[in-house]
Amino acid sequence: MGGDAPKISDETLLGYLMGSLSVEESVWIEERLVSSSTLRQRLSDLRSLLEPLAIDDENFEPPAGLVSETMSRVESQEQEIETAKSVQPVQGFQRSGLDWYEAPVGMRMAWIDSLVTLAAGIIFLSILLPFVWHWREESRRMTCEDNLRQVGEAMAFFSTITSNRRIPEIDREGAMSFAGVYAIRLRDFGLLDSIGWLHCPSSPHVDLPQAVPNSRQFLAAHLEEQVSWRSVVGGNYGFHLGNMLNGVYVTPKLDQPFRFALLGDVWPRADGVVGNFDDEMELHGKRGVNVLYNDGSVRWLRVPYSGSNMSLDNPYLNDQSQQGPGIGIADSCLAPSPCSPVVITPIAR
Repeated sequence: MGGDAPKISDETLLGYLMGSLSVEESVWIEERLVSSSTLRQRLSDLRSLLEPLAIDDENFEPPAGLVSETMSRVESQEQEIETAKSVQPVQGFQRSGLDWYEAPVGMRMAWIDSLVTLAAGIIFLSILLPFVWHWREESRRMTCEDNLRQVGEAMAFFSTITSNRRIPEIDREGAMSFAGVYAIRLRDFGLLDSIGWLHCPSSPHVDLPQAVPNSRQFLAAHLEEQVSWRSVVGGNYGFHLGNMLNGVYVTPKLDQPFRFALLGDVWPRADGVVGNFDDEMELHGKRGVNVLYNDGSVRWLRVPYSGSNMSLDNPYLNDQSQQGPGIGIADSCLAPSPCSPVVITPIAR
């Protein structure tokens, strides 16, 4: 027998949440999180314990010289108390019948000890808060990963129960010719268990609908309602626009002998359309996005600038550097709802 796998301590999980582990250690933990629901629950419990320490201002930085200034104030307060012993107290300034300046030494020392304790707390927070900020960002990234995997599993099941065994199809024309239709296709088969799967917690732009309609409900709706759904039904994620193969538009199968992008974070713009890759972007780190591939893996990618090494995979462009269907079966391009697969929008340079 090979024995049980080594147990991961809470201290190690805390290090993972705060980003203080090496890349190899983080990958090792992530592999075990995928296969262990107990470990995922422990990680969730630790996040809950850290949640009260979260701060609203994500750009918070402790002021320069915070520690030295605090200790200097403590010392000056002690000197003021010693000086005050020789000063005549103001008539009537008393607490509980005891003149404050004639308070016992023990009381004054207790007050100073409280200030020292407060200074120690400030020092501790100045060290901890950057880790809390990092943990919040890491938590959002992991939630986004989980959402993508959930949708990926739904698409994998979708491909096994449909006759063509392909990913959800986007119509080339008509009311259903938009990228976000993948959510409606999954809804048709009861595979979209949660609307929350379509929401990336780091994206501020897309408002989720109260419910995702099925195809019958969508086609029966008024034009205004269809337009509204087209804008939001795909959530915060961009879907594979399909491929042009010998002049024919097709959607790929998941079991292709190569890896391709299937679903991922959209470029954080209000209209969802890529305009200029020189724009700065903060999502999961600077210019960082999560991308789900057809093999079920989720990878964090740093999107290149337009003038950088474009041999790097760009999930938002096809091989002609356009936002449109892939050129050949191996090319993939992700686009948000309501982008249509037959509309190719040149990228602004």
